[in-house]
Amino acid sequence: MLSRTKSGLIFYLVIGLWGGPFAWGQMVRYDDHKVVQIDVRTQQQLDLLEAMNLDFWSHEIGIGPIDVRVSPEQLAAMDKAGLAYTVRVSDVQALIELEAMGGHPEGTFFSDYRTYDEVNTFLNGLVAQRPDLVSMVNFGLSLEGRTMWGVRITGPGGSDKPEVFYHSCQHAREWVTVPLINYVAQQLVDNYGVDPDVTELVNRVEWYLLPISNPDGYVYTWTGDRLWRKNRRNNGDGTFGVDLNRNWGYQWGGEGSSGDPASETYRGTAPFSEPETQRMRDFTVAHPDILGHLDYHSYSQLHLWPWGWTPQLPPDQPTFALVGNRYVEIVESVHGEVYVPGPIYTTIYPVSGGSVDWMYGDQGILSFTTELRPTGSNPGFLLPPDQIIPTCEENTPALLWMTDWITAALRMSLPNGLPSALTPDVDNHITVKIEPNTDTLAPNGAIVYYRVGADGSFNSTVMTPLGNDLYDAILPARGCGNPTEYYFSATSVGGSVVTLPEDAPASFFSTPVGTFTEVFHDNYETDLGWTVQSVNLTAGEWIRVDPNGTSSGGQPVQPEDDNPAGTGTLCFVTGQGTPGGSVGQADVDGGPTHLISPTFDLTGADATIRYYLWYYTNGNDPFTVAVSNDNGASWVDVVVFGHSPGWNQYSFRVSDYVTPTATVKVRFTAIDNPNNSITEAAVDDLGIEVFDCQGAGPCGDFDGDGDVDLSDFTQFQLCFGGSNNPPAPTCPPGVDADCDGDGDVDLADFLIFQQNFTGSL
Repeated sequence: MLSRTKSGLIFYLVIGLWGGPFAWGQMVRYDDHKVVQIDVRTQQQLDLLEAMNLDFWSHEIGIGPIDVRVSPEQLAAMDKAGLAYTVRVSDVQALIELEAMGGHPEGTFFSDYRTYDEVNTFLNGLVAQRPDLVSMVNFGLSLEGRTMWGVRITGPGGSDKPEVFYHSCQHAREWVTVPLINYVAQQLVDNYGVDPDVTELVNRVEWYLLPISNPDGYVYTWTGDRLWRKNRRNNGDGTFGVDLNRNWGYQWGGEGSSGDPASETYRGTAPFSEPETQRMRDFTVAHPDILGHLDYHSYSQLHLWPWGWTPQLPPDQPTFALVGNRYVEIVESVHGEVYVPGPIYTTIYPVSGGSVDWMYGDQGILSFTTELRPTGSNPGFLLPPDQIIPTCEENTPALLWMTDWITAALRMSLPNGLPSALTPDVDNHITVKIEPNTDTLAPNGAIVYYRVGADGSFNSTVMTPLGNDLYDAILPARGCGNPTEYYFSATSVGGSVVTLPEDAPASFFSTPVGTFTEVFHDNYETDLGWTVQSVNLTAGEWIRVDPNGTSSGGQPVQPEDDNPAGTGTLCFVTGQGTPGGSVGQADVDGGPTHLISPTFDLTGADATIRYYLWYYTNGNDPFTVAVSNDNGASWVDVVVFGHSPGWNQYSFRVSDYVTPTATVKVRFTAIDNPNNSITEAAVDDLGIEVFDCQGAGPCGDFDGDGDVDLSDFTQFQLCFGGSNNPPAPTCPPGVDADCDGDGDVDLADFLIFQQNFTGSL
């Protein structure tokens, strides 16, 4: 590692060669400042920290671990108060200097962070590159008279297009948000006419992109204080700055904001008291065709939606969850980074007077905010420049998808979900919701396409209107056999087509025909043989109890009750503290701790395991579900969860991961290693269902086409085991040729099959 003198010399050289605007002698320095994590155990300790007006680096403030930047004097005060802490960043100034050294000297525009002037030059360059697509947008002047420059990007066409508004850098120190907006703009311009999906989005949508929402604060982070957050309002009492993301005029002044001008979350003297929020408000009001909004922040790797001012869910929670969950799935698919989705209040912390709540609550716009890399306080706001491009690469395709979905002609969803199985020999009904968005549904434009098995073309049926944008999709009656494959399509008056799944018919839904029979259920009211194994665990081992609830920052951490959809009062939780105890009293520390099921005999069964899970973590700790078919000698991961608050039901098909045997086990694993977060898990109501293809129709219609013919005979031959023998190993999955139900496929079954046969051999 370079010494401080040598690294400082290199820093000056790099800045001199780069031509950046740093005047280092005038910059606020953070020598000997640290970022520490304090394990807050009581409300009194939390009140003490908030009274100190510390620079909180955690994105969740409550009982439990909190990261703060402290000066030597503040650290001494904490020591005097007896607050325990661990050091996360030992030298903040060194981290700032490391960031300022920049990326590769021969890199692209996105290899380094850029100044206000450089960003504006870049935007003008996009206009010069494609003046037919890009134009500069003057959002207005900031408090200190700087222009808030953005761009409008769209292809040829009329002025009645749907619009989206995406902006970043309301908080000045969150530098990585600025290049992301610029990167999106560059991708739209470079791929227009090259990528058909991008071309269609640019032609269909007006994109409004504002990379620097707080120009005065951003300039000050380059010339005065790298860690400045607010704008540069002189508050008249020796303090400066208003938190712009507490200054918007919806539920202004509530929880999660401060009336103290010295606070980092100071909300200002009134809603929209600041020119910067006024400019964005006025722009939005003047553009009634804006359908989507996203406000980029850093850090924590979260994707959030309303509400911020209350823990209540928004009226459009199903829509927000659908879009939000898909956004983070796309992000993870690029570089494997996990972003946690959820409502602002219950996923991060209360925010009153935020942009997202105003956009949605006042303007009716589908609004989100994304906290970008990293997950933790080291490096926190000082993300190294080599992380800029990966951050842009993982968020851009997610934003493109979100824009496409929000501005689509129609919006299609499944309010009741999909069935786990189709009932044999009767019509099956699926409810589809098709909402007008930028267009309306054409007459007879709602269609369900279906087929039996994986071969052949799809048949189609027009869906029946049910009212309130709901439609009945009918899958015609058929017998047991191969799954039914299907997808939904909706055509607008203008000819736009929306499908579910989105890329149908390349992908489609597939549902088996038959019934699920529950063969095992454990509500944990009695001990059915679960075991616990833990390694390097100091607290939070699995225990079967009536849980004592805990909370942090207004959010439930450990449940107060077991799964409300089940019966009884007991469940397995990771540790049990005393009633009214602190949130960190018995949460997971270290680990892992494994909860292992009894052995299940699933030989030859098409089994699905369902369970209810509660999982809370304010860090990045994984919760893993695994399955074994050799009595626990080896394990295969089924799913890895991040923060998943509340009781939620999940399921998996055993044969998708292991061959069902007589020695199947399930394992639930929680871990907090390193021990730097609050982590709690709970499991309840585990059940095992076995799929059985027994319909009311004649035995032998294995392909489900309504008759027993030559194609069915071919499958019967594959299952025939001879006299008093079980089905042959070549019997296709899902084909039940045991017509008399005696456990074998023999001559008696053939005689029944022959009686039902309608074709010719």
